[in-house]
Amino acid sequence: MDALSQILEDIQLTHAEYLFIHGHERWYATLETRGLTVFYIILEGSIHFYLEQQAPQVLHTGDLVVLPLGRQHFLTDCIGSKVQDATKPWDLTPEFNGHRQEPLLLGQGSLKAQILIVRCALDVAMARPLLSSLPHLMRIERDAQHGKPEWLNIGLAFFALETSQNRIGRDILINCLINMLFIEFIRDYVERLPQHADNWLTALIDPRLAPVLQAIHVEPYKNWTVADLAQVACMSRSNFARYFQDKMHTSPLAYLWDYRLRLAAWYLR
Repeated sequence: MDALSQILEDIQLTHAEYLFIHGHERWYATLETRGLTVFYIILEGSIHFYLEQQAPQVLHTGDLVVLPLGRQHFLTDCIGSKVQDATKPWDLTPEFNGHRQEPLLLGQGSLKAQILIVRCALDVAMARPLLSSLPHLMRIERDAQHGKPEWLNIGLAFFALETSQNRIGRDILINCLINMLFIEFIRDYVERLPQHADNWLTALIDPRLAPVLQAIHVEPYKNWTVADLAQVACMSRSNFARYFQDKMHTSPLAYLWDYRLRLAAWYLR
């Protein structure tokens, strides 16, 4: 199992809830999602998406956005100052109630957008190194020439099928589908990172550090020494310790102990 797969084994999205929105004209809505991972899938039309301390995003049919660790944000059919002229913002937070089949109608007039919002829980402590390395907002846009990536087409088609019917085992299957989408988002992000980017995730594709991280996460209980880990990396002890510190901004044994403590806390919870 590669390093990213091993690390993601410890991080599972659970308790997925979804909400369909039919946006008409002159509306905007807010959503408080701190501590939750949130997906936005634009099924049809377009919306304006505002995340605190971020430039506004215009999302179109086929676009998919994920907030790895949700922050205060709002969405609307308006732009700029027109947002303030729209009707009172609708708080979407209490609208989530498991798997809600009937769409929430916002605004008046003709239908402008159809949106699927999925929110789920994530063990923040276990996922801390990963979350600290991801941007606040991750987006996959529909390519005008090639459309959505094939993995996304398959995943969304499967998701649409499951949300349209109430079959036994649906909850666990939807959780698995959301985990699949999240993993694909992370893979896509990692593959786009510059080789020398100052990011913890680059270690997962580093030929010297990836085997070390994999070994630590497979056997955290082993009495690892710096020399042992250097041997896994096929480096001398001194070069490995310096290289690990430069890339990870912590020492090998400090990383090991941090992971052990997070794992112990997870077991206690």
